[in-house]
Parts: sequence; structure tokens; C-alpha cells
Amino acid sequence: GGPLDPTLPDQVLELAGKLEPRLKGSAVYLVGMMGSGKTNIGRILHNSLKYTFFDTDELVETVAGKSVTELFKEEGEDFFRKMEE
Repeated sequence: GGPLDPTLPDQVLELAGKLEPRLKGSAVYLVGMMGSGKTNIGRILHNSLKYTFFDTDELVETVAGKSVTELFKEEGEDFFRKMEE
């Protein structure tokens, strides 16, 4: 990804404010390519909507005891994807 659009947090907050009444507590899943900003958007939504936030990469890192970068380098993408499941 390129540089983060400085207006992105404001845009996400505005959208979250519009969606909140419609969500009615439904789960929100962010799906996208690596480095696309899922974690940043997730944290913004967590703070604005007061939803619980789980970052799959952080969970995998905790279980594996290694960073995502280390897992890709040492174990390969297939191993990482299995850990995500």
C-alpha cells in the first residue's frame, strides 16, 4: 500500500456513524489484500462503534510465537494460511 490518506479516519468515522443504527450489533468483517488497511480501519471502527476488535494476524502471531513476517519467511504462506483457519 501507498501512503495512508490523511482523511481516511474521518471518512471511516462518518461512514460508521451512518451505519451504526443499521448494524444493530451485527458483526463486521473486513476482508482485503495484505497491507490494504484492514487493521487500521478495524481499530477506527472499534473505537467509534465500541465493537470488539480481533486482528487475525495478531492472533496468529500470539499462537505461533513469531511475527507474520517471520512465519512467511521461515514457514511459508501455506503454513500461515493454515494458522489463520
